[in-house]
Amino acid sequence: MAVLTKRVQFVLPESLWQNLAQQAQSQNCSVSALIREAVMQVYFAEQTQVQKAIRSQIVDEIAAMNLPVADWEPMERESTSDEW
Repeated sequence: MAVLTKRVQFVLPESLWQNLAQQAQSQNCSVSALIREAVMQVYFAEQTQVQKAIRSQIVDEIAAMNLPVADWEPMERESTSDEW
């Protein structure tokens, strides 16, 4: 998760606060986390989708690589050996 460094303060009607608090409790998170997620979905959904698509493509490309893989024991010996 990103490091949170900026604070935003705003006021809400009591009914909205209560609804958010109930929703946060049902999702086992904070009201602040709900609001951050809502901001991301409303204002940055396209950017988030692009990032997910790029990650998915990278994973697919790595999975498609035909890399030499030995059995576990020889690989473990090679990775823990002091000899290069």
